[in-house]
Amino acid sequence: MFKHLFMLKRTCYSYLFLLFILMSCAKKDEVIPTDTLLRKIGTLHQSIDFPVSETAFQALKSQEKWIPHPSAEVPDSVYANHTFFIGAYYKEKGQTDSAAIYFQHALDAVGERIVRDREIDYFQLAWDNYFDQNRIGDCITISERFKAVLNEQEDFGAMALYYFFKENECKANRDYQEALFNNEQRIKMLALVQDTVHLGAALISQAQSKYRLKDKAGAFAILDQLITQEAQLSDNVKRQLYGNYGVYLYYKGDFKKALACYLKGLVFTKKTSAADSKNSRLATAYSNIAEVYLDLKKYDQASIYIDSALQQGFKNIDSRLQENILIYQFRLAAATNQDVKSVIKYINSISDYQKQEYKTKYSKDLDAVKQTNEKAMRLLEEKRMAEINNLTLRSRILFLLAMLTLLIALVVTGTLFYLRRKYSFEKQNLQMHQRLLRSQMNPHFTFNILYTIQNMIKENQSAAIKYLLKFSRLLRLILENSAYNYVALEKELDSLTKYLDLQLLRFPEKFTYEIKLKGLEKDDFIFIPPMLLQPFIENAIEHGFAGINYLGKISLSLTLAAENLVCIIEDNGVGITLATQEKARISSTQLISNFLIKTTKHQVEIQHKKDLDPNDHGTLIKFVIPFKNSEDD
Repeated sequence: MFKHLFMLKRTCYSYLFLLFILMSCAKKDEVIPTDTLLRKIGTLHQSIDFPVSETAFQALKSQEKWIPHPSAEVPDSVYANHTFFIGAYYKEKGQTDSAAIYFQHALDAVGERIVRDREIDYFQLAWDNYFDQNRIGDCITISERFKAVLNEQEDFGAMALYYFFKENECKANRDYQEALFNNEQRIKMLALVQDTVHLGAALISQAQSKYRLKDKAGAFAILDQLITQEAQLSDNVKRQLYGNYGVYLYYKGDFKKALACYLKGLVFTKKTSAADSKNSRLATAYSNIAEVYLDLKKYDQASIYIDSALQQGFKNIDSRLQENILIYQFRLAAATNQDVKSVIKYINSISDYQKQEYKTKYSKDLDAVKQTNEKAMRLLEEKRMAEINNLTLRSRILFLLAMLTLLIALVVTGTLFYLRRKYSFEKQNLQMHQRLLRSQMNPHFTFNILYTIQNMIKENQSAAIKYLLKFSRLLRLILENSAYNYVALEKELDSLTKYLDLQLLRFPEKFTYEIKLKGLEKDDFIFIPPMLLQPFIENAIEHGFAGINYLGKISLSLTLAAENLVCIIEDNGVGITLATQEKARISSTQLISNFLIKTTKHQVEIQHKKDLDPNDHGTLIKFVIPFKNSEDD
């Protein structure tokens, strides 16, 4: 079907091009901009500073029609500057799609070689705009085009920027070895131009890659060397230096030294500029300090820094930082022995926040589909009105117009049908994720765990803190995993393991479990849809082991196949009953089954083990899970 749609679209474009040529024959040329007008535009460009003001933007838009491209009268540099400033305004306002269009116009006007420093800005802001949207493929296109217009033997400063692009693209794809290589090349270029301003940030980035590659000693050595040169570093680099050092010390378990670094980093964060990013940086610094105070059991100080983080504007900071702050509130409430209702209030706030994130995410996707449809209809209507108004061409294009209208109608009908199906599937997918999230954050399970931990506090405080941390980490994993369509297999298995350990806290010596991987390792680059395994495990615990007088056992097996993972979940419980069959039919497991049928064309197979062997009992569940080799496949 889509092959035919493509052929229809190509035919339409051919007719549209012919129609444009015919209409151009009768249309009078626009007035060519005068030298005076070009000087006026040049003066406007020289007066603009960053960020681009609303007044400057309106002036740019008012002159936009006078600088068509390509044009013999308007230099490429004038056109590129004009579109670049408009793109910079849109980027500052968060209108990334519009910014991308204007940045691309500016890049199109760049020749075979960079001739002005401003042209480097075109590439940098265009790359930043795509990177902020996590559009790594578009970032790679920009960086490779950037390299093509550079003289690698002379433009060392620009080559340092190119290697910065490549380093961060590799980090986004988790290829830290390649990121480290590009970082080393970047540092060489900075040394050639004696750029000490950016060298410190490059070394900190190198430490990050080394840390990711398990070379922790190398990472600490770099940061220690930078600390000895602290007087030569800018406040922004010092902020990064002590912030990163604090994170590494924290995961090393040296909380007191981590706290000292965080506090130093906070001092330099307050000295940096850029109001919007400064608020986010301050919120990060405050939340890191709060986390250390929680681990040091200094709850009054933790409360102060949590409040300070919230004062930076909760809605204006990164979504993952928002999650961290909510979890710190929850940990503080539980650690200060507040009653269960107070603790559940924070859990509800986390759940409400995640639901809002879902609505925002999918509303944007659905709005984009709707806007695309409206734009297509609007363009179609504009073309139709232009054809009707151009009566002088009526005799020459009447036949062409009839054919064109028919073809466009076919294309629009096919496109609308596709968009309607896409909208329906996304809506069902959203509903499934929301119900699976609610099943994983089941209030009954949550209340029982918290009640068990609260009772344990009186008898074994250290064990209670251990399980409370495990429970908070489970919540964090659930929230992180539920925000993505595909997550790393390692993170999904970690979430499942923590869930089983907490169930064992509720039902000690009730059951055992094992997880077997065949043909793969836990840390392989395999990404699967989140929240598919836990509902089946929960059914085995809640229904399969209900009323048994022997030790239950759950076995989860994942086998790597050609295109999917084969999952087998087996238990030795009471098996399938009419009641459990009816509950499964209306439960989250049915939603999973529907999802897997659409994505893999395979059903979930559920068998009573007694049907296979009269001497056996329990349930055997088998299904296949789609996987990808990266989050962006």
